[in-house]
Amino acid sequence: MTLIEGAAAAEWRHRSSMSDKNPRGRTDDRFEVGTGLSAVSVPEVVLFPFDPYCVPFVRSLRVELQSPTREGEVVGYGPAGSCDALRVQYYGTVIRVGDEFRMWYLGIGDREGEDGKAHDLQVCYATSRDGIHWEKPDLGLVSYGGSTANNRVRMNGLEKEDRVYEVVIIHEPDDPDPARRFKMAFELPRYHGQLAVAFSDDGLDWHVSPKNPVGPLIEFSGITKHKGCYLLNGHGGTAASRSMEVLASYDFERWTTAPAMGLCRERFAIDPNRPINPWKPPIPLPITREVHIGASLWNRGNVILAVYGDYQWNPIHPGERRHCRIDLGLLTSPDGLHYHEPLPEYPLISATENWDTDREWDARLLQGQGFENVGDRTYYWYGLAHLGVHLATWPRDRLACVRPHEHGFRRELTPIIGLPHFVSCPIVPRQTGMRVFINLELLSEHAQVTVELCDEQFRPLLDYSGDNVIPITESGLRVPVRWKGGDTYDEEGRAIRVRVGVGGIRPEDVRVFAVYVAGA
Repeated sequence: MTLIEGAAAAEWRHRSSMSDKNPRGRTDDRFEVGTGLSAVSVPEVVLFPFDPYCVPFVRSLRVELQSPTREGEVVGYGPAGSCDALRVQYYGTVIRVGDEFRMWYLGIGDREGEDGKAHDLQVCYATSRDGIHWEKPDLGLVSYGGSTANNRVRMNGLEKEDRVYEVVIIHEPDDPDPARRFKMAFELPRYHGQLAVAFSDDGLDWHVSPKNPVGPLIEFSGITKHKGCYLLNGHGGTAASRSMEVLASYDFERWTTAPAMGLCRERFAIDPNRPINPWKPPIPLPITREVHIGASLWNRGNVILAVYGDYQWNPIHPGERRHCRIDLGLLTSPDGLHYHEPLPEYPLISATENWDTDREWDARLLQGQGFENVGDRTYYWYGLAHLGVHLATWPRDRLACVRPHEHGFRRELTPIIGLPHFVSCPIVPRQTGMRVFINLELLSEHAQVTVELCDEQFRPLLDYSGDNVIPITESGLRVPVRWKGGDTYDEEGRAIRVRVGVGGIRPEDVRVFAVYVAGA
């Protein structure tokens, strides 16, 4: 187990230890304030160099997002007569349970149900062994069109006419109450968009909470648990535009009614048809960029990766949905409350490649809750409006990288500022045998990377820096770091930082994606 600290937490700990006492023996620091950026214990530290919380110090490196491989549609419409024959919409979740992937999504069938309505948006279920090829099992739980041979889950406690609009699920196999090991947050029109929750022991047979609605109006896509607190995010009803708001709960049924602001992307555009008048300021058009249903979350322990909906109105036709688009953007967070966009205005997954003038919904992507590392690939499931569930993949953990600026840097200053490099936040090993690995790509033999260790005050550790460093000259998803004295750091309880430097004749040929700090 390794303790990783943010810069704010480390500074607080240092100030607390150095505080002077007054003559009466009382300290001047009388209160400890929880800012949210506190230490967290994790089995393995993942350092993404584009995350300013875990890697706050960066010199002469820029961020580059990596384009995914689009694997296409993996869950599509069902055949005529099925419960998802008219729509498959991924306001849902993918969770890996053992060696099986499980997906919950929303579907609309083309048959009349027992209530006489065909357009009943309900929660459907699919399974997969590889995350690519999916099956829709006959669950035998809900009657649809006179038969229970369908893949709908059962929502005990809802009325027949109820429709479910969003669903995110979290799995906690260690919950002492087996009936609550699967937890669902969903939206129901009957509650006027207010937050509702349900619980299940198997993820198929659900029981809605008698306390519903349990939270305020919110349209959501992401959920996680951080230090014992559940965090749900989406866009709500308290802001002037769609912005990411975060609700919190410690028991999943009592949620904050006042949201935390996670991300705001309000932008104003200028009407290009208005004549330019140097004596009068331009009149801004309505807001053109918003956050659509918050962000889906991937909790990696010390960092949370998030994918949000970048909703873009056409400034010439504000308010007309047929002229808008939704890209998917990348965020990082240390705690599920505070979010940072490494490269604003640049999409992680662009809707442009899906544009088709005959299908106006193609330019709108939906982020779903579902990230997984599968072998040497990273999988992310997302929706194409209501046109099925799609899959994007990258080489493992290679969603973004840092690299030296293409125009180089002032080498005459390197004795003072050093070559391009970054330095992590403090990390405290709780046992001996700490090892470091790096995920990188070297585009030529004339590039190399060095990894050093220094103490919390940035002083190099003799055996892990300078001439004792063995440069890394090979590419790989998890390349082990070695020093001349060995490949482990064996002092526990002492805060250290990881310093990664980029060098060689062609440092611009280096791409660093992640650094891992793990046990031996």
